[in-house]
Formats: sequence, C-alpha cells, structure tokens
Amino acid sequence: MIKLEIKMKTIYDVIIVGAGPAGLTSGIYAGRGKLKTLIIEKANVGGQMGDTQRVQNYPGFIDEDNGQILSKRMKEQCEKFGVEFITGEVKKLDVSEKLKTVFADIGEYITKTIIYAAGSSPRKLGAVGEDDFSGRGVSYCATCDGAFFTGLPIYVAGSGATAVGEAMYLSKFASEVNIICDKSEIDANKQVIQKVNENSKISIMYNKKIVKVGGDGLVQFIELEDANTSQITKIESKDGNVMGIFVSLGVGPATDLIKDFVKTDDKGYVLAGEDTLTQVDGLFVAGDCRKKPLRQIVTATADGATAASMASKYINNNFK
Repeated sequence: MIKLEIKMKTIYDVIIVGAGPAGLTSGIYAGRGKLKTLIIEKANVGGQMGDTQRVQNYPGFIDEDNGQILSKRMKEQCEKFGVEFITGEVKKLDVSEKLKTVFADIGEYITKTIIYAAGSSPRKLGAVGEDDFSGRGVSYCATCDGAFFTGLPIYVAGSGATAVGEAMYLSKFASEVNIICDKSEIDANKQVIQKVNENSKISIMYNKKIVKVGGDGLVQFIELEDANTSQITKIESKDGNVMGIFVSLGVGPATDLIKDFVKTDDKGYVLAGEDTLTQVDGLFVAGDCRKKPLRQIVTATADGATAASMASKYINNNFK
C-alpha cells in the first residue's frame, strides 16, 4: 500500500511586510496576543531607524543610544513572543481571497491578515548607470557605507539639510566631499551652512545634477549637467580609484506592491486613517507608507500597535 505524505502549508495569523519600527511593534503586539506571526524584511532589521546614528526623540533614549540598539531591542522583544523572521524581498501580494498569499523571493506564505509596513525608500537620481552601480559606488545610506570610502573622494547629491548632514558625516572618512546641488542655494538654516563653510573638506557645486555614473566595475566617473546651460561636465577619479556617490534626495513611500488595490494620494502614500484599515479586508497599513502629518519612530510604533490590534479583532470576527 502506497502511503501519501501530504505536507500542509503553515497558515500564519499575521504576516508583516517590513521590519522597521512599525513592523517590529506590530510583531511585539501580535506575538504577545498569541498570534502566529511572521515578519519579512528584505534588508536590515530596523529600516531607516537602524541607520540613525543618534535617536534623541524617542522616549527613554538618550544621546549615546543609536538606531541599531533600538532595532536590536525591538527584534529581541518580537522573538521573545515567538515571532518568526525571514530575510527576503516580497514580490507580490494576493489579497483576493479570505486567506491571503505573500509571494517572496524565498517562498510563498499563507496568512489570515497582512500588515503592510514597508515604510519609505530613497528617491533615486534617475541617472544613467545608477542602478548598475548601486552597491558598487552608489549608495543611499551614509552611515551604512561611508567608511568604505575612507581616503576617497565622495559626491553627495542633494539640496537640503539632510544632504548637508550626510556630507558632514562623510567628511570624517573622505579625502574630499562635494555636494552636488541642483538649485542655486542649499535649503538649510544658516547655522548648518556655516558648519559646512568651516569644514575644509566640503565644497558645494550649485545648479548641477548627476546625469550619468560609470566606471570599470566600480564608480570611476560621473557626468554633471548644468541646470542653466545644459552643459555636461565629466569628473573622473584620480589614478583609476573609486568614487563614492551618496544620493540624498529624500524618500518616497514603498507602496508599489499595494497601490493597485488601496487608495493613495498623488505621492503614493496610502490613504488609511488612524485605525490603519484599508479598502481590503484583512490588509492593514502602518508606518511611513501611510499618509500622516508626522513621520517619526514614535508615530510608526503607534501605527504598529494599532495595526496588530485591528488584525487581532479581524481574525476573531472572521476566523472561528
């Protein structure tokens, strides 16, 4: 007699997309509520919070505490309550049925509810070669990658206070830092500008934008376009060395996976209220990808707690 072995797929109560402060807090609350919970994160746990050098505006954290410490503590809390973690990139969500399917590059997962907490992602230059050289000279995170360019020239693309702050930080490593500003002035307060002017390593190129990135495997040259004349200028590294290109153009919501079945504003942020409900039953949205007046760690954690609570209520009402 032939024995057939049938392997049943695990059905999760909650799958959380993203392990930033919203996703991690959702995990803590869902885990404490005895919900079978999985968090899928494509990069580092903590998201932008994990890249923050100093966290000064989160209750209980003091100057010497950084985002990596807070991220680690939140993850440990999740694990304490039985939350599972998987590193992988979610490619697609099927929310057409009562049981939903999450398609990731490392497998498919079935769940009763989804908490979408993918946060926001850096805006790109739109330059030729940008994607090809991402991770090979082009970076979107100064605190993550700055040390790799010790003694090398660095170019920071951006016109705001964040770009200036990154330039100041990167000057600790680089031989020189050049801010590529596409406007006629930097959008930052006088004190910040003064600090830049006092830093001998930093210079600013106004009315320029990077339109091409290239090199032999790693970034070795960039091309700049003048905003007024459209003239193209090529800047090459010395002696064939590597150049660092740090993009600091702000962030946008990472909502491509759900924009076809939830309502968003013209910038792509999900139009969900404080209850984190969307137009899809069993799909909740939390954190920076939701339209809100303030985006901070503390507001993301509040969303996460609410989303987990609402998911629990949904499960109790719809799965007996």
